[in-house]
Amino acid sequence: MKIRPFWVILVLTGILWVANLAYAQSQKLDQPIFVDHYVDMWWEESPFLQFYYLANKEDRSIVQSVELGDWLGSPEWGIDSEIAEVDQFGRYSLRRVTVQFNHLPEIQEQQIFHEVTVHFSESPSTVAQIGRIVVHPPSDGTSPFNDNTHSSGDYDKSQLIPGEVVTVESIHTSFDDLLQNQFFMKAYSPKLRLLSKPLADGMRDFKEKYWQEAPGVDVRTVEFPFELQQGEPLIVSSTADLKFRAVMDIDIEIIGETATKEPFKEKVGYISYPQFTKQEIQQLIEKRTKAVPNE
Repeated sequence: MKIRPFWVILVLTGILWVANLAYAQSQKLDQPIFVDHYVDMWWEESPFLQFYYLANKEDRSIVQSVELGDWLGSPEWGIDSEIAEVDQFGRYSLRRVTVQFNHLPEIQEQQIFHEVTVHFSESPSTVAQIGRIVVHPPSDGTSPFNDNTHSSGDYDKSQLIPGEVVTVESIHTSFDDLLQNQFFMKAYSPKLRLLSKPLADGMRDFKEKYWQEAPGVDVRTVEFPFELQQGEPLIVSSTADLKFRAVMDIDIEIIGETATKEPFKEKVGYISYPQFTKQEIQQLIEKRTKAVPNE
């Protein structure tokens, strides 16, 4: 008996459909995947945080609340009450949610978190790797700087002008140990080039032309402490590697004391949100799940 071509085509079409369905199911995320976040939070500010995460495109579940240790946050009414999609990558949707955390009793010491618990409206709760979020205790003291101006372009630049003689003892972030070759800082004052030293082993310079032309020397090479006279400007510049993909809301802390031995801590900020390629999304999935999608 001859098999009619129609039935052959129908059977092959069915097999192909089942195979495609099975493949699509195998590529689905079991749970949303969160981007790395490097964020400073200050206790007194009761802050908003923006979280970026990857979900299956057809997943309509929304974030209801986020636990960060003893802190509890939820999307504020009217902000991200629906799904806020940043971009699509094939089967996946990159999303953003803005969360406001409650105000806990005063903390005395810095708290560091590497994961959050996220509760969704239609999906199981998940404990997500998050990078590093640092919650700081209240800051004391007044600023000795009369002027603190900020500008952004290829890199961020802040200029601080002291109203009195100050000694700068350090310029650092909460992420220097993690991001020493991804996040870069420069400091400029007329004396600093004479006080600099070579980069330590394992540290690399950022070779982009705009950064090489930025004023100042790499903060990692500065010989601390150094003194600023009244009215003598200090310029602090910052940038991130162009291939680095993370949410960054980083405070650069300038720490020192005045001529009367009063300690101070001044902050300048750097904020950046990631823009992924499809290949980088695949790498993110591999990093979080240890399984590489084949799409």
